[in-house]
Amino acid sequence: MPAPTIRTSHFELIPATVALLELELEGSSRLAETLQARIPQGWPPGEYDADAMRFMLGELKQRGTEVEGWLAYYVVTHGVDGRRDLVANAGYFGPPANGTVEIGFSVVEEWRRRGVATECVTALIEHAGKRADVRVIARTRRDNIAAAGVLDRCGFREIEGPDESLRYFERAARLQ
Repeated sequence: MPAPTIRTSHFELIPATVALLELELEGSSRLAETLQARIPQGWPPGEYDADAMRFMLGELKQRGTEVEGWLAYYVVTHGVDGRRDLVANAGYFGPPANGTVEIGFSVVEEWRRRGVATECVTALIEHAGKRADVRVIARTRRDNIAAAGVLDRCGFREIEGPDESLRYFERAARLQ
């Protein structure tokens, strides 16, 4: 049974599946049809690229139910004025390991600065907290001020990390 869709006030976070990732790697038109959503120019956003898609696909094929719901989610609007848009990709880098789960997010340019990332990160934290008692971590490039701002608004604190070109953040999954 595939992982459930996560619903927020404005979005549906639809879990990536083998079928969806294979469609996406073929091209966006079939993905749009399957998600019943418009795919905006600039898809895929940010660091969510073909290599990331292939990684997620490989994880799902190799590990199956062990990773379902602990990988990528397609972020789609609820359908304001009858139109659904694919606006972001957000999710986890795999199931919790040693009490820690890492999240990531990328929003298409035309949907930035509208609270998409903040709402998605909050949903991911809540979702992880329902499934496991974990520490949530995230990392971003040093020059990505917007992502650091999202993490700060979502209650993360900056911590030391192994790569000086990146900024690292953490918080508990249980929302206070």
